[in-house]
Amino acid sequence: MIDCYPDSPSSAAAANNLIRCLLGAGAVAVLEPLFNTLGRGWTGTLIAAIEAVVSLCWWAVWVWGYGWRRERREKRVRADEKAARKNEEARAKNGRVVVVS
Repeated sequence: MIDCYPDSPSSAAAANNLIRCLLGAGAVAVLEPLFNTLGRGWTGTLIAAIEAVVSLCWWAVWVWGYGWRRERREKRVRADEKAARKNEEARAKNGRVVVVS
């Protein structure tokens, strides 16, 4: 998460911790009804299948993550350049510095 949002690493870490804790609490709340309904063996099989599907998401981040980070960085640079151009135009028009973001 921090690699995807280098400008706000503390926000990325906080969001990661929040989701991790919510998913942990949800999993604990769901386990007992699953044990009662499916039994321990099938519950374990279901959890393993879910983990296998989620592992595909990690594989996607591994393969395409660099490109996603590069696109985000380029988009941020373009936005900064656009803001700088607007600032220069405002400075030329008014003769003073105006911060536009």
